[in-house]
Amino acid sequence: MRKLNVRKNIIRYYIISFLSGLIFSIPIIVLFRRENGLNMFQITFLQSLFAIVVVILEVPTWYIADVVGRKKSIIISLFFHFVWYAIYWFGSSFWWFLIAEIFFAFAVSFLSWAEDAFIYDSLKQIGEERKYKKVIGNAVAFSMLAVAISSISWPFLVNIWYRPLIWLSVPFMFVAFILSFWLMEPKRVRVVIEKNYVSDLWKALKFVFQNNAKLKRLIIYFGIINGINSAALRFYQPYFQISSLNIIYFGIIFASFQIFTALVSKTSHNIENILWKKSSLIIIAILVVVSYFLMGNIVFAFSFGFAYLQQFVRWFNKVLASDYINQEVWSGYRATILSINSLFSRLIYASLIPLIGYMADLRGILYSLNVLWILALVFWWWILIILYRKKVL
Repeated sequence: MRKLNVRKNIIRYYIISFLSGLIFSIPIIVLFRRENGLNMFQITFLQSLFAIVVVILEVPTWYIADVVGRKKSIIISLFFHFVWYAIYWFGSSFWWFLIAEIFFAFAVSFLSWAEDAFIYDSLKQIGEERKYKKVIGNAVAFSMLAVAISSISWPFLVNIWYRPLIWLSVPFMFVAFILSFWLMEPKRVRVVIEKNYVSDLWKALKFVFQNNAKLKRLIIYFGIINGINSAALRFYQPYFQISSLNIIYFGIIFASFQIFTALVSKTSHNIENILWKKSSLIIIAILVVVSYFLMGNIVFAFSFGFAYLQQFVRWFNKVLASDYINQEVWSGYRATILSINSLFSRLIYASLIPLIGYMADLRGILYSLNVLWILALVFWWWILIILYRKKVL
């Protein structure tokens, strides 16, 4: 009977992934914040704060997931997701949204590792751990499908008021939260208290930045590329407005981004084999530079098409980083060092976007986009020269 209940974890988690992906406000969230009096600096500051809080919480939430249980971590995460929506539901100022983003950072941190471990342990208990990648892939696919559906199903509301798009997500997230109580904690080997994640992380950091110069330079390269490439995400909606794109099409475009990135993710290894790894590293940097240059200097109704270059880099860079880093580390440090790469990327992003937001308020969105392509070009040449001199490439 227990084995049957654990098997139901997978189906229930698919449903939770779908429900929590119904985020109707994605295509207009920046416009919603601006409607409530925030400028671009404040909007980007909130994203920077979110990224920093996630970095701070990364290690503690690993530990909590291992000690108190993955099911409880998932429940806590979904509760914080629900609170995040509720605050946005009622909020109408910078300070309300700041509190909301802190709750969202807790939600993301509690879920990031707990869900993977929960799925793997569930499959292991029923002897089907070989299906782990397939199950995780299906969960991501359900989530992205929900994002795509919610992005294209709201145009009739957007001309009335932005806030209903926040309201629409609340009941779905509440149902996901309630459903999480019906998950069953799978059997696992509990982590004893002396296991020190901080110590392990410190050892991994020393390995990266003291003992393996090649790995250090690769992490810096991937972090800069991903940090700069991600900086545009909060500029898409005001940019679409500048390009005279009707707001009713925003959702369709954001849905197409999800579909496009899903295709890129699915075919990334084939693309890498065609391009070769070394040329792939160069190409992703060029695409970041070119995409920002085109967005900053060619503005018309279909300028949103340039953003597909950034969506390509967003997922292809992730595959390249995982491939290169896995080749440089042994299995005992693999997950930790991959997380260090993610943390470094978040720190680059958090450091950059408030400055870009301030420039957008001062000189306009197009000026900020031009600053981004210049920054991308300068950093790209700098790190690329180092990689070639040190024979990393």
